[in-house]
Amino acid sequence: MKSARWFALLLLSACLSADELRPQAEAALAKGVAFFQTINAHGGYVYAVTPDLSQRWGEGPKDADTIEVQPPGTPAVGQAYLRAYQATGNPQALAAAREAADALIRGQNKHGGWDHTINFANLGNETVSFDDNQSQSAVSFLLALNGVVQDERLAAATRRALDMMLKTQLTNGGWPHISHDTTYTRR
Repeated sequence: MKSARWFALLLLSACLSADELRPQAEAALAKGVAFFQTINAHGGYVYAVTPDLSQRWGEGPKDADTIEVQPPGTPAVGQAYLRAYQATGNPQALAAAREAADALIRGQNKHGGWDHTINFANLGNETVSFDDNQSQSAVSFLLALNGVVQDERLAAATRRALDMMLKTQLTNGGWPHISHDTTYTRR
């Protein structure tokens, strides 16, 4: 019986060529991008949203003005959109990636970094967090997008973030867990 299933799968894969599957895969990806865009807040994302869209969760309940920077939040979703664009050329995926980047740029604090969340109702947070790939994932996404599109605002935000990374690096080569300190004292 098991060999019959494997034979059926082999036969099916032989019948469907990559040329036939690509349009189906691209259509499914476009549908996913379109859906995810409907659940963003200010262009950014949390970890989970209930099917009825009544609740949003990150590391706890989040309101409609708060997005997550910590993966699998906004930078991770932005990277997924960017990869979808690079694989398919779908302009909707690129627009979604740019929207996620814009949310991160608007939430970038005066030091050039991010805490684990961005609350658009109160953008006064000055914490730069390196815990759980928070600021690093934002920097990585902005760098990747900056390599694909020409946008001076994106380039400036990316430079600010890289400058912050250099300023906060410790003498041992690592980074602090969290930095509130505007002098970024090195240890």
